[in-house]
Amino acid sequence: MSETALFFGLSSARLRARCRWGGGALAFTLFLPYEIIDGVPQFVWQLIPELPPAGVVASLAPTAAGLAIVIASFLTRRATSLATTVLAALTLAALLLQLGADAAAWEVLAVPESLADRSTPALLALSLTAAGVSLMFRPWARRAGRAVLTLAVASAALFYAWPTRGEAPLLTLGRALAVLPELPSFGLQLGMLFIVLVALWPLLIPLAGLHTLRRPPTREQPVLAAFALYGLPGILLMFAYRGFMGAQAGAALWAALLTIVILTALLCLVASAVEVLGEAWVTPEAALEQPQGLPLRRALAAALAAVTLLGAAQWVLSRPPSKGVTWTLQQPTADGDKLFGELLHAWGQARLRWDRRVRTQSAAGGLVAVKAAARELTTAAHRLDPGLGQAIAALTAEAGDLDLAGRRWYRLIGEVNEANRRAGLPYYVDPTVSIYQTEEGLRRHFSVHSYRIEKVRRFLVGRKELATLQVRQIGTRRGDHTRLGFSRDLQPFALVVLDELTPHRDEVAALATASRCTAAPKLDQATPAPDPAASTAPASADPAPPASADPAAPDTAAPAAPPAALPTLVPETDEALARCGELLAGAVKDAGGQDQLLAALTEATERHELQHQVDGPHLPLASLVLKRLAAYAKESQDRVNRELSAYLAEMTAPGAAPRLGLVHLARFILLTPRGTEHHVGTLALEALTGQEVPREGNKVDRAAVARALTELGRESDDALRARAAQAWSSLFGVPLVPPQPVP
Repeated sequence: MSETALFFGLSSARLRARCRWGGGALAFTLFLPYEIIDGVPQFVWQLIPELPPAGVVASLAPTAAGLAIVIASFLTRRATSLATTVLAALTLAALLLQLGADAAAWEVLAVPESLADRSTPALLALSLTAAGVSLMFRPWARRAGRAVLTLAVASAALFYAWPTRGEAPLLTLGRALAVLPELPSFGLQLGMLFIVLVALWPLLIPLAGLHTLRRPPTREQPVLAAFALYGLPGILLMFAYRGFMGAQAGAALWAALLTIVILTALLCLVASAVEVLGEAWVTPEAALEQPQGLPLRRALAAALAAVTLLGAAQWVLSRPPSKGVTWTLQQPTADGDKLFGELLHAWGQARLRWDRRVRTQSAAGGLVAVKAAARELTTAAHRLDPGLGQAIAALTAEAGDLDLAGRRWYRLIGEVNEANRRAGLPYYVDPTVSIYQTEEGLRRHFSVHSYRIEKVRRFLVGRKELATLQVRQIGTRRGDHTRLGFSRDLQPFALVVLDELTPHRDEVAALATASRCTAAPKLDQATPAPDPAASTAPASADPAPPASADPAAPDTAAPAAPPAALPTLVPETDEALARCGELLAGAVKDAGGQDQLLAALTEATERHELQHQVDGPHLPLASLVLKRLAAYAKESQDRVNRELSAYLAEMTAPGAAPRLGLVHLARFILLTPRGTEHHVGTLALEALTGQEVPREGNKVDRAAVARALTELGRESDDALRARAAQAWSSLFGVPLVPPQPVP
């Protein structure tokens, strides 16, 4: 046996061994919790009925890839065929995951970051470095080694230079180092340096690998290859070890350990596969002394065809939901009003009472009441429309499960709304899921709120067809929902709630009469509100009772008004509030009468919600959000980012919307001390003026806000509209496309 065949045999044996343990580890992705609620892991097989088809494929893709690799390790005779299978399986899994994550983001349940966010270029850089330095040990394979090491550096450069959330990771690290001298203690500074070192690991290792281009390694398995494959998992394992020592070994920690094992498997599999293919590519076929089998080029062509075919199928499955809708409204009827205003609510309340009682006592009578209400509801729905009857029957049947998942609840209500749309019935049902913490754990309570649709407006935004529903509540009023409008990514409509707009119009008119921005005369009795933007949990747009939340609350909503009191004592002659009051009085006067003011507020709310529909879940982070909220949780950044986009777009609506929108933003700044609304108002004002709003400690410089409001107040409505559109474009890097009404 030649030296070439000997070392190729070592690489082949190492690849086959890694395929068996690494593929097995990858298959265990099935046991990686999809999400963890109250310390209880939820696994993918429990959630399959609630995922879109592309989400199911994405969630199972890593497990399928691992099983395929294990099977191939036993069935393939040639190492090159096995290496090709490994790379094809992992590439396909990454592609399916990315496409599936994009599709699931439009639904209630997104693909978890533990599956979707793998920082592929960074991991690829580490694997390529390990393969490249191993190839540099063999004189006949050094041409391949140089190419692989070059690709490793290029992959690392791509990862650090490519903006993943609106900013390149290298810039993020640079800002972290810039604040290093400002940290109050040496311990914190040392900790920050360690974090930066970990973050730079996928760049430092490939750069170190370039040293072998001049001085090839003297060992078949160089030390640098071990650092590339096991260094990052080892560092992450140290963090997990601290969790064990802190008596925090819950489901999340075990999930982290499994993730580290899977990460190690991925690095080793890719490194071995590239090493085998690199050596085979530059070495004559006969010198490798492989068994008979498929030639390398044919194997690569077959793998490419399989990845392309299956990836295209996932692409078709993962297309975002079509927002284009046509809802031809019939006149409301007494039967329809009774069904959605009384019977649906009565059934929901009966189910809620049964749900509460059955967990602590026998509730046979409650179940009888639920079934009786369901029969009456279903019968009435069948009389109104057969398709609606089928949707209501499915809702009442599947909702009999006490452990009904919130995603299924939203799907079932969505089918009711779709039946209404097909039949032209002027009714819309909005679902809510409240989660309560009890002694027995989490409990879900399901409810519905019905609306009568008064008007459907269709729009074209670019090539997207969108629609808004102007609605009024019917039946029991939704007392805790004071939103002018709301929108969810998974729903094909944005809602404008006319019931809330009329009292809001009256409040705005009353404030304008007094030239005030706040209705609270005693400004020293306010209590600071909690800061939702500083939380690691996403803020719910639906107010919920204590210890409860709606896991699928509206993605976005236009609140009626910010709190009416200031957090600290402010003189009545506060200049910023005075400018705000003057702006409001002028805006209301220019709007005309009460009807014109209501129309302007309706247009503004509609434009706000339309922008949420246009943006969807993949809106890039605005430059100012990245700059000002770098230390905030991802959910908080996204929340502020989406509202910033919508409020600036709202200012481009017709009529008095620009000035009314500016007043709304000013109230956010002046009347809320912190939180999502405060950040939105501050960032919007900075974008509109092109100047940073100074701060004194944790408080904005109110004099600077007053000057900015004075400057903007001199602009005409058309000039403010142009400013808002320009500000939006500068933040998000593309022009703001105005919606065009469709007759």
